[in-house]
Amino acid sequence: MIDFVVMKILQIFVVLVCLIAFTCSSVKAEPINRRILAVYDSTEVPEGELNRAHRYAAMPLEYLGYVVDYLDAHQGIPANLDMSKYHGIVTWLADNQLKDAPEYARWFIKQIKEGRKIAVIDEFGFYMDEKGIPVPEDISNELYKTFGQSIIPGKT
Repeated sequence: MIDFVVMKILQIFVVLVCLIAFTCSSVKAEPINRRILAVYDSTEVPEGELNRAHRYAAMPLEYLGYVVDYLDAHQGIPANLDMSKYHGIVTWLADNQLKDAPEYARWFIKQIKEGRKIAVIDEFGFYMDEKGIPVPEDISNELYKTFGQSIIPGKT
């Protein structure tokens, strides 16, 4: 069990270092945002425990000089959330079922299109809402297009 946890932490550290390394490619000396938005779902965590983004991602990010802000996706995305202060986003969701999944998916796609760096650990989290209703197909297709992929019916 300890080996699994150590490997998971090592994987997370490598993902986060790659995220930061690939975003620091400019040679010019200019200030960068030192804040990371960590998205989690409070319904996936037993009461009184820390979410996985806090338990496993915060320490490597803070070691690299970032300040981590947390956003509970179950509470919804605030309409007035100022994303310009964030260098990137780390999402850590255990499943693909989320309250207001279409709204979250649109926000997620918007962040990618605006050039925000995103590290997804485990699941995207928005293929269906909390009642098990899938997000509309146009949103799924837009997500795949954002990554340069497409859905072909009948193919896996």
